[in-house]
Amino acid sequence: MPFFSPTTMGFYDPEMHSVIPDDATEITAETYDSLMAGQSLGQRIVVGEDGAPGLASPAEPTDDEKRASVKVEARKRLAATDYTQTADVAGLLKNVGAFCEYRSAIRAIFRSPPASPNWPTAPDPVWA
Repeated sequence: MPFFSPTTMGFYDPEMHSVIPDDATEITAETYDSLMAGQSLGQRIVVGEDGAPGLASPAEPTDDEKRASVKVEARKRLAATDYTQTADVAGLLKNVGAFCEYRSAIRAIFRSPPASPNWPTAPDPVWA
């Protein structure tokens, strides 16, 4: 039978672990399997008031985490249109200005990322 320690938030098997925390309590194999299945689906393991492990919905990201994610997305969107800014490609695009405007809007979002931006739509290339 596995053990769960609320202090370490860890699971221990006496056959594998020679040291088990003093606060670890035995849980059933079914409970362990249920916790692992829930975690694999995005839930998080939490400690209940009784010290037993349980499942909870994922924590909502903070505004700072959301803004960091927005910056990552902005970098991806810029990278996806980098090709439009090279001299050999820009000379063949009829709508190179639309790409410049789009990229400018993305850079503005990157510089001051809101937690939930309104992303502009990338133009489709129109070749000469």
